[in-house]
Amino acid sequence: MLAFARMVFLPEQSTLTSSDLPGGLVFLGLQGMQDSPRPEAIRTVARCQAVGIEVKMITGDHLLTRPISHPRAFVANPWVFGGALAMAFLQLVFTYHPAMNRIFGTVPIHPGYWIYPILCGLGVALAVEVEKWLRRKRKSKAPPAQDRVSQ
Repeated sequence: MLAFARMVFLPEQSTLTSSDLPGGLVFLGLQGMQDSPRPEAIRTVARCQAVGIEVKMITGDHLLTRPISHPRAFVANPWVFGGALAMAFLQLVFTYHPAMNRIFGTVPIHPGYWIYPILCGLGVALAVEVEKWLRRKRKSKAPPAQDRVSQ
């Protein structure tokens, strides 16, 4: 669960300290996330508990290991995908809408400047895909691991 808030700063204020926070935050909303465990994770937790290991948290990376060629590589969670599109739309509105420029005292940036963050994002996506490909390749060459819990 994540909570979001905003705070208005005075123009002469250049730093934020914990003493500035009480009473100055405006609540914006909450966001909840769910990441259900995969079946193999449930079996692993059961085996750990059977031998006396106390499990505290399960984290998954199944979306990170999914190949980009998978049909749902980018839209595994439609709410996240929709949220990302909404954030991109709002970024464009805040950047280019004249009313927003008047409210925040900003000027629109030249559209050509968007190429830098887009190229950086594509570079990161390419690096992640190469890493996933290398991990899958390395995993396919590794000898099968023995199940020590069931012995």
